[in-house]
Amino acid sequence: MSGRIDVARGSAFVQAQFREGAFARAAGAVLAGVERQRAQAGVEALPAGSLTKNFSIDRRPPHPALEKRKAGVLYVNANANLRRIMGLRFGFMSVDESFTVENSAQAMKILDENKGIKVVVIHAIAGEERECLELYARLKRRQDTRVILAGSFSERETREAGVTFEEMLDPKGTAFVPRVIEEIAKAKILVKMLFVDDDLAMHALIKVYFSGQARVIHAKNSQEALKKLEEHPDVRVVVTDVNMRYEGEGFDLYETLAGRHGLEVLVASAGGYTDEQRDRVGLEEADILRKPLINGNLFPIFTALKQAADAAYEQSCATLGTD
Repeated sequence: MSGRIDVARGSAFVQAQFREGAFARAAGAVLAGVERQRAQAGVEALPAGSLTKNFSIDRRPPHPALEKRKAGVLYVNANANLRRIMGLRFGFMSVDESFTVENSAQAMKILDENKGIKVVVIHAIAGEERECLELYARLKRRQDTRVILAGSFSERETREAGVTFEEMLDPKGTAFVPRVIEEIAKAKILVKMLFVDDDLAMHALIKVYFSGQARVIHAKNSQEALKKLEEHPDVRVVVTDVNMRYEGEGFDLYETLAGRHGLEVLVASAGGYTDEQRDRVGLEEADILRKPLINGNLFPIFTALKQAADAAYEQSCATLGTD
């Protein structure tokens, strides 16, 4: 598995012609070549008349009211023909930037150089299963990356990598491309998060950490937080300190907000509260995010943002009747 990195950026001209309904005239020759590559590689053919359904991310569009962010995609596969086919497909998925690479070393290099990549598709072929499983396990720990695993693996291999069969996709199945499209759409949703803390330095750090990852709303105490929530009813994640104007203020805010539908409330603290205060609101010590909020301590926040984006996406699809 060696060779150069292929960078797939869909032709602006072909995409424009596609949107104007003249795709067949603009890209017929290209698709004919792709069909030949598809047949050689043994990839399933697209059903007749399914170009729009399979290629357009607007097939299941998030609600127009949802804020958007840029989201790039990385495809990892050792087969050059499959990389070219997926590179062309990405060109019609409204992807901001797409890359195709053939091994895990190249994948990590691209991810380090391109922070805008939010979706990684790892497609294993025969002989490369172990490397792909190791890459999948490694990327699952990344805080702001959605990872899709496709391929055929033995039970022993998946067990050693800590992967369940439910996490894997059949690359020749009908769910593969729609799943990629769906994950890109979710990754593009910019979730609103309210950060509540009386330490201005923490606000500055959170602003840096989540730049481009979420739209952060700031408040210095619970009173300000409740006012901000009235102004921004679409906030989906709240992260609050415990001791602000008085000891345990964050617990009071948690108790007030915990029952709100569609709102995830996280509590962060460096200590300074009693077990009684914590127990009163039904939290365990393990539920409290440890300050300083750096590295692994941020992971629950990123997880909450991902889950909020998933929920917002599903809600928008139901609202638009696109399921």
